[in-house]
Amino acid sequence: QVYGWVGLFIMGISYFALPKFWNSMLYSTPLAYKSFFLMVAGIFLSFVFKTIAYYSGLFLFKIPALIGCAFQAASIALFIYVICMTYFSSEKKKFEIYEGFLLSSYLWFVLQAIAFVALYFHFNIVGNTEIPEVFKNTIRHIQIVGFACMVIIGIFTKTLPIFLGIQEPNRKINIYVLYGLNISIALKTISGFYREYTTNLHGFFTVIFCLAGILETLGVFLFIYNLNLFDSRKTVKNPTNLPTGFRKYIRAALIWLFVSESALLTFTIYEALSGEQVPHALFGACRHAIFVGFISMMILGCASKMIPLSKGVKLCSTKLLNATFILINIGCVFRVTAQPIATLLYPQVY
Repeated sequence: QVYGWVGLFIMGISYFALPKFWNSMLYSTPLAYKSFFLMVAGIFLSFVFKTIAYYSGLFLFKIPALIGCAFQAASIALFIYVICMTYFSSEKKKFEIYEGFLLSSYLWFVLQAIAFVALYFHFNIVGNTEIPEVFKNTIRHIQIVGFACMVIIGIFTKTLPIFLGIQEPNRKINIYVLYGLNISIALKTISGFYREYTTNLHGFFTVIFCLAGILETLGVFLFIYNLNLFDSRKTVKNPTNLPTGFRKYIRAALIWLFVSESALLTFTIYEALSGEQVPHALFGACRHAIFVGFISMMILGCASKMIPLSKGVKLCSTKLLNATFILINIGCVFRVTAQPIATLLYPQVY
């Protein structure tokens, strides 16, 4: 999901949109293709051989899985190089706030890729088939919030006012969101790891983890508020006269983001005050809300707008797009609500 679905889409949309934002040409199309093929090969090797190694336990199958992780990291590094060189070659002088979100996202993207390669290499050496949960949780948070959410915030800070005819977001609030989210991700990553590995300082890192969660939620809520999407008084005439049928995707995605962040903050505060761990199923439902409800919904809405524009064609079928919208939301509601209910009714399963 992170590399094959979100990663490839964001890399593709960045290659397409950012040169246009900067009134420039992509620095190197051949290098962009190489980053694509490296990522696809890396996903294939990593997915297939990690699965085989998990069930067989044979060290032989761990080597191509590790090579796949290295391919993914190399693809991300190449992608960031092409994007940075495109930016520098554009001779763009004025720094815009959306670029801060994108830069932060790309840095978190490459950081988690390097961490995965290092961890997988280490645990292969010591003979572990599986990376421990404490590492997975911290990296997963970087992937979801640091990479996916941050880049979505950046892209839509730039494009939504144009596509939907809404008032430009307040720059000062966006700066608060940018710094707040980056600080919260860093604090949550560090404290989330150390609170599991320290005994004497467990309470201290739990407090830091809770404060980081509050800061993250505040940043997300400020972003939603600052988009002006739910305030009809701040809606202006659509300057491009483009159809805005995908508006419902964006609104639904923001609602799912609000729900998931509210739930995540509730779980974090509960753990800090009670000292008890929230069942994994609740966090699983929360992650599904943010990954499918927010991230995937944003991608689908963005794709339905960007791809026809890039090809100069009309959308194939608005009815099918509406059906997709309904099915995704119904499925997400069932998935997010059923897992916690199942935990309460059948605790022995979890």
